[in-house]
Amino acid sequence: LNAFGNYLLSLGKTDSAILIFNQAITLAQASGNSKQVSDAYYNLSYTYSNLKQYDKALQYIKEAHQWALKSNNAYDICDTRYKTGLILYYLQRFDVASDTLISALREAEKLGSKVLQRNIYDALSFLETERGNPEKALEYLNHYIDFNQQVLSASGQKQINFLNARYDAEKRESDILRQQAELQRRNFIIALSSIGLLALLISLVMIIMLNRRKRKIARQQLTIQQQKISELEKEKEIVSMQSLLRGEESERGRIARDLHDGLGGMLSGVKLTLNTMTGKHTLDDEDVNKFEKAIKLIDQSVQELRNVAHNMMPEILMKEGLNIALSNFCESLTAPPKVTYQFFGTPTRYDSGFEFTAYRIVQELVNNALKHAKAGEVVVELIQQEDRLSLNVRDDGMGFTTTGQNTGHGMLNLRSRVAGYRGIIDISSVIGQGTEVNVSFEHIGHLKKT
Repeated sequence: LNAFGNYLLSLGKTDSAILIFNQAITLAQASGNSKQVSDAYYNLSYTYSNLKQYDKALQYIKEAHQWALKSNNAYDICDTRYKTGLILYYLQRFDVASDTLISALREAEKLGSKVLQRNIYDALSFLETERGNPEKALEYLNHYIDFNQQVLSASGQKQINFLNARYDAEKRESDILRQQAELQRRNFIIALSSIGLLALLISLVMIIMLNRRKRKIARQQLTIQQQKISELEKEKEIVSMQSLLRGEESERGRIARDLHDGLGGMLSGVKLTLNTMTGKHTLDDEDVNKFEKAIKLIDQSVQELRNVAHNMMPEILMKEGLNIALSNFCESLTAPPKVTYQFFGTPTRYDSGFEFTAYRIVQELVNNALKHAKAGEVVVELIQQEDRLSLNVRDDGMGFTTTGQNTGHGMLNLRSRVAGYRGIIDISSVIGQGTEVNVSFEHIGHLKKT
């Protein structure tokens, strides 16, 4: 009945085949034939597996395994254990599937069955690929290729032995027609060998292609993992840089407040004290001049102190935002060369740390142009778009060669500020024509103030 059920299955009559297999189980159990019961359950599992009903397939292969144990058939015990692991793999129960397949592999090694070992290594290779272990998958794939070649070689040798035996038998039985029979046999052998060689060649080509494909997939998965690791490391560096910039911003704000409120207040107090003394003491002309100079120096010191505090943490940046702060900064630079400010887009407020970083970038670029470029004009542009911000600083100065200009402390500090918010900096300069630096920040919608 098992053979008839398999015949019906080959004709595509699945329902009829299932009915026959169930009848075979009933009859085999009644006769006490454990081997036939195991085979019938095995065939049912195979049928439901082809139908992708893996839960039922798992149920029947477990029954087949239990009856194989009763029949004490070592090959069937190993084979049903292997099929159990394979169905668990289809159910994506990878850990249990792996343990089951490894157990089956040990039994196959004891049996010395190269076919079972080949099949189990093939299943393990696919399983480890699904689990994201490309190196382990590749190791199992190589074992599969080795055993597959051994199985194919053994199969070819059996075929050759069969043909030799048949040739010898026919030669003894037909001496009279020996020459004709020999010619026919040789032609047959040549044709059969050619077909066998062609089949072997096709199999080897398919194995090589499959191996290459699996290696490619493993390399791709490894590359993806490395990219993820690299992205995580970059993300960690960016977070660290942003924390550093926020800390720097906070410290600058604290120092600016201390200078303005503390030391500024003290100098103002000194001036007030000196002013109150003018009506109480009589000074000669020389002392009066010295006294007035001292008052002027105090006034200059207070103003310089306020400028330093403003540069460290511009109050207008905190109140009015980047656009107004940059415009005010450029207007405050009255000494040649002329600094022109241009704005494009819609004024938008951002996170204070980001605005402070953008302000410092422009401040550094403008100061560099004023100190080193010998320019007639410096132009600063701020462009604000929906999810993008660009800063452009250009001059018509002496220019420089960009080679070797990226290792200075100032440039490294500038690049660090840009990288802290995933920005891109582009520097172009021509000797005698000037320099243009463009800094852009993409995808910064999350930094907007609501």
